[in-house]
Amino acid sequence: MDALNWALDEFGDADLGDLRRTDRLVRIASKVVVSPECSLSKMMGNEADNKGAQRFWGSESFDYRDVILPIVENTLTKTLSKERVLLIQDTSHLNYDDHPATLGLGHIGSTDDKSFQGIMMHWTLALDFQGECLGLAHLKLWEREKDPRKKCLNEHQNKPIEKKESYKWLESVSALDGRFDEKTQLVWVADREADIYDFIDVTLSKGHDFVIRSNNDRIISDEEGLLKERARTAKILGTQKLNVSRKGKQVEINVNIQACDIGLLAQRRKGGAKSERLCKDHEISVVRVSAKDPKFDFEWILLTSLRVESLEDCLEIIWIYKQRWHIESIHKTLKSGFRAEEITLSTSEKLKKAIAIMLPCAVRIYWMAHKQKHEPNIPANKILEPMECALLNLNRQKPSDYKTSIKEAWLWIGYMGGFRGSKNSAPPGQIVFWRGYMTLKAMVAGAQVWAKHQETKKCVH
Repeated sequence: MDALNWALDEFGDADLGDLRRTDRLVRIASKVVVSPECSLSKMMGNEADNKGAQRFWGSESFDYRDVILPIVENTLTKTLSKERVLLIQDTSHLNYDDHPATLGLGHIGSTDDKSFQGIMMHWTLALDFQGECLGLAHLKLWEREKDPRKKCLNEHQNKPIEKKESYKWLESVSALDGRFDEKTQLVWVADREADIYDFIDVTLSKGHDFVIRSNNDRIISDEEGLLKERARTAKILGTQKLNVSRKGKQVEINVNIQACDIGLLAQRRKGGAKSERLCKDHEISVVRVSAKDPKFDFEWILLTSLRVESLEDCLEIIWIYKQRWHIESIHKTLKSGFRAEEITLSTSEKLKKAIAIMLPCAVRIYWMAHKQKHEPNIPANKILEPMECALLNLNRQKPSDYKTSIKEAWLWIGYMGGFRGSKNSAPPGQIVFWRGYMTLKAMVAGAQVWAKHQETKKCVH
């Protein structure tokens, strides 16, 4: 399978109103994955394809949601055999402030003396409970209105949740509700921005679970007091080592783990959760993770609907929350590897179509990089197809039954993508790897054609 066939598998079922548009989408995606570091015009290769791509970006017959739909459907299909699925949500700002000619961009942030423009992106990544990536499950792109901070605070607080930007957390839950097998347990994972009662309420009302990091010191209903005070006085169940990021570096620290059950009461205000119901003790648990050494200013207070009765339960909640880092790393791959913020197109609608093509590619590249880094000794056939492993061994003059590790496969595929492998060089990067992987796919396609040709010759004779 070469880059074109890969794109056909991913995007070939897109319904854009015309088969020619779907064909154009497949061809554009196949060129994006081969040369992600190039500008869009250079990716297309020739003037005819570049003009075709420009017509594709500018078509008003479809939008980015139509482009991403087959990717989402593929992800949902992968979840059918899973008993439990993690759904990780996060938001990213795509900065196009250096593109003043692009029309339709919105406010993404500001400093004391400058306002920045770009596109907001909120999406959901699906993983199974073995930590394997299932794919992109939901995507929302939008332009935020200019300078929202100028609005009156009371006016914003009294708005119904459906008219607030924070509705994005509920929107993802609603969009995927009923799309999974009834027997599949869904666990939503998010950072502190998702600590709103409405999000907690909607997940519970739909029979889903959640793990989110607390941001608000809420009033708890089961006794007088506040959430953080209750969490900090809970029983210590044990001490563990935890890797955390401190000033850009990974540091291993000893942490205390505490847990308790609480009840939450909805805020009784206009625009609050419609049910205003009580989240009772058996629905909400709290896991507090804090540095044992006082010199480390570190604390997580995690809210969850999952049962927490032991240290092992707490460790599972911590593991679930830590999976959120994958989505942040994919943001880095999208922006640094695929240079999504350097795309030059005339309108934000065109940009959103390009982002919808690039994001699934970034997910694929990041996940293979993650595996070779964190599980270097696992067999390559856990990720690569048998034919890909066989051709890698043949290319490196290894025996056909050689058990290639994922670390070796990453290096060998990197060589195919132009990696030189000098004595002091770092391992191949994600973009170089992807180039090599497309070369390997082309080799597989050639081998399959040859095998079919040989089989035909046998039948003739």
